[in-house]
This record gives sequence, C-alpha cells and structure tokens, in this order.
Amino acid sequence: MPIVKIESQKVNINIPWVDLETIEKTIDDFEATKLQWQEEINRAKKEWNLENYNCVEASSSAECKNILNAQSLISSIDRNIEILKSYKNIPQDVYKILKIKDVWIEQILCNLETISKIT
Repeated sequence: MPIVKIESQKVNINIPWVDLETIEKTIDDFEATKLQWQEEINRAKKEWNLENYNCVEASSSAECKNILNAQSLISSIDRNIEILKSYKNIPQDVYKILKIKDVWIEQILCNLETISKIT
C-alpha cells in the first residue's frame, strides 16, 4: 500500500495577454509622444527665455512649474515604456516557472519512490 497516492491532473493557466505587435506599437506611440513633448518643452524654454535657467532651483515661477510638470509626465512615460518592455518577457518567465515546478515535482516523486522502496 503506497504512502502517498499521486494522480496527475491537468491544470490550465490562463494569463491575460496582449500580443507583442500591440505592445511594440504602444511603445512606438509612447516614444513618439515623449519626443513630441520634449520638443514642446524645449520650445517653451526658448520662448520663455529659460534655456540656461535651472527650474529646480527657482521653481516658484509659473513657467518653471509648467516645465517641471511636463518633465514629470515625460518621466512617467519612460516608466510606462520600461513596464511594457518587461511585459514582452512574461511568456518566457512563465515558462521558466513551469519548468522549475516540473523539476521540483520530479524530485518529490523520486524521494517518494525511494521512501516506498525502503518501507
């Protein structure tokens, strides 16, 4: 009589997924938006005579606050781009986790087989 009865059971893992083409298109759109906003910031700095002015030091003016807010938006776009790039690795990451699970299960079964032979 076995110590442990193990039966295999198929388990489906559903992962919501956006195809790589959509991710790439979104990254391209974000990059274009970032470039456009950076050009607009540079234009505004030039128009407001802030090209050689450090807005971090003197952020009390409305122009500097607007520049800083726009730069903050660009930073958030950069973070979103990095997150989207990491999404492209999800299938490989899931595959690695499933392979690790297989190795662990194989080790457990091997140990159980050894124990059952001893007893």
